[in-house]
Amino acid sequence: MGLLTTEQLHELIELQKSHRIFLGEALIEKGFLTRKEVEAELAQFRADQQASQMMIRGALIRLKDAEMVADVLDTVLKMFKRVLHENVLIEDCREGTESWMARDWTISQRFTGDLEATFSLNVPQGLLLRMASLMLEEDLKTVDELVQDAGQEFVNIICGNIAAKLSVRNRNAGLLPPVIQPAASLKPDEQAEVVHATLISINHQFDCLIQVHGSSAV
Repeated sequence: MGLLTTEQLHELIELQKSHRIFLGEALIEKGFLTRKEVEAELAQFRADQQASQMMIRGALIRLKDAEMVADVLDTVLKMFKRVLHENVLIEDCREGTESWMARDWTISQRFTGDLEATFSLNVPQGLLLRMASLMLEEDLKTVDELVQDAGQEFVNIICGNIAAKLSVRNRNAGLLPPVIQPAASLKPDEQAEVVHATLISINHQFDCLIQVHGSSAV
């Protein structure tokens, strides 16, 4: 599918809001695509999603803490939807850091207790500003201490929900305070089990890194 202009994208969003219709129907109604083209794109999207899910299962199946990693990814998607109103998809998921690409900012939080692990969100500056703008209800343009604090709070919300899920499985998980730093400063633990997931929203591509340093048996 060809790229839409900014004006066309805004038209689609407004049409969806006012008529409460799916994106495909909006594309057809505005004349940007034919129904046949929309159906072909949807078929390709479903095929890509199926391939992505198989990749995710393959990445998780070999991990001792596969259930925990699955909980993390599920929680990330839900928190982006609930807090930031962003629909996020998992584009790629694999073990190791070979495909890791530093973006602008990395926000990390360490789990302690039964689970020794670190969750990191690796985001471009535009996404960090969007996080802070939505959470603080201000139109923020510059990454300052206030914006960094909001980013850390968002990761704290994610990790707090993950800890709650772990407690239901009788696993005690404490949390250290989140830390934000330029993404290039992140040095993954070479001794840890690492899962790297690349995530996409309508405007951003970003990453989630899960490092399992050690844990008790599930």
